[in-house]
This record gives sequence, structure tokens and C-alpha cells, in this order.
Amino acid sequence: MNKERGFGRRILGVLETRGVSYELSPSGIDSMCVVIDQADFEDAEESVLEEIRRLCDPDAISIERDLALIATVGHGMSSRPGVASRLFGALAQANVNVRVIDQGASELSIIVGVDSANLEKGIHAIYRAFMP
Repeated sequence: MNKERGFGRRILGVLETRGVSYELSPSGIDSMCVVIDQADFEDAEESVLEEIRRLCDPDAISIERDLALIATVGHGMSSRPGVASRLFGALAQANVNVRVIDQGASELSIIVGVDSANLEKGIHAIYRAFMP
């Protein structure tokens, strides 16, 4: 994927033509993650997956359901060492598993995806870590 031009554009283009918005798209060297609101995806799921398979020929596609996104936002995060450590340490201490991680280039926010069942627990853990 990392050497294939247009891979990400084709994936997002499929979503656009099917009328599906995405919330987040963190990617790695050999994988791409697209977070979509389940309610927006249910009706288009089969056609979207079929089109992605046809246009992109991915090695694998997996769908994870019932994820929730938590954004930790703050000015000065980029110049303060240890912010990510405090965030992930708080989640680990609360026994909240992180399934998705994204930090934008602006370094104003760190977004994590957790199981929906752990949303409140995760928010409280992060809040305690940064707002004692």
C-alpha cells in the first residue's frame, strides 16, 4: 500500500460516491484505517466493501464495530514532553484498551478509539490525569 499511488484517494472516493462520511482516517505504512459512524455505514456497507475490493484489491479488510473516539486537545501539547505517556498511562491504569491512535501534524490533539463500553471510563481516566 505504501508504494501504491492513489490507494487512499480511491478508498475515500468510494465513500464519497456512496454518500458515506468518515470521522477519522489514521494510516500506517502498510495499513489504512477509516472510522465511520455505524449508523451512516449500515445501508452502504456491502456496496462500499465490494467497490473497495474491486478498485483497490486489498490483502484484507476487517470491520471493528462499537468503537468510540476520545479526543484529548490542548495548546502546548507539542512542546510538552510526556503528554502521550500520561494519556496512555491513564487509560492503561483504568484497564481501557486503545484500538485506534491518531495525532495530527499540528499536535493539538491525540485521538484514541476505545470500545464503546469503555468510553465513560476512558474519559474519566484522562480527565483525572490532566485535571487533578
